[in-house]
Amino acid sequence: MMRIKTVLLLLSIFQVVKISHGSSHYLPVYPVIEGEINATSQFLTYLPSVSIFYSTCQEAVLSNEILLELFDFSHVTPDEYARGMHQHIMNAMKAAQVPDALEQTGICTNNIAKYHKTLNLPLVLRVNVYTTAKFLLLKGILNEQNAVPLALTFTSFLEKHAKQCVTAGNTEWRFKVLMDGFYDFVAKLNLVCKESAYIIAALISNEWRLASLYFI
Repeated sequence: MMRIKTVLLLLSIFQVVKISHGSSHYLPVYPVIEGEINATSQFLTYLPSVSIFYSTCQEAVLSNEILLELFDFSHVTPDEYARGMHQHIMNAMKAAQVPDALEQTGICTNNIAKYHKTLNLPLVLRVNVYTTAKFLLLKGILNEQNAVPLALTFTSFLEKHAKQCVTAGNTEWRFKVLMDGFYDFVAKLNLVCKESAYIIAALISNEWRLASLYFI
């Protein structure tokens, strides 16, 4: 289980400090916990910022036809999903200059068939969105104030890539869009690096395991 030395922002408890410079506005001050944080702890799932990000993405997907289609993998087996995602994840790992790209790609995909017999839209959505939310949290980006706009930006990247791939007639477009949309979103936030890749691999592997508590 991977542990990350980081500062975890406990966004569920914060104070608001008033700053006056001719006009008034408010800046949140977050209490922090220093030291080793278990990046794969289920505790992260229940933080308010993560929950807000997830529910916002869920609403965006359920109200968008092409995003509904994107996350619907009920027609493929877990093994087929893993194989379909493999090369796209590998390409992203190499772009982030990860030296053990093949190993990290395996970490991302090995738990899919291990913990699941079938796939469906809620499962694939849950794994991908929670991975994204927790990654942003661990990188110090996500908080309760920006969870909604970040979630909408993320889904807009996915929608843009989906429309491009469908127009181009790419038959494997779902696999490509899930990776390319996520990668471009992370790149926009200047978070593409080897460290990020290792965190993401640990998170998504664990999300497939955690999801087995709710999906077979």
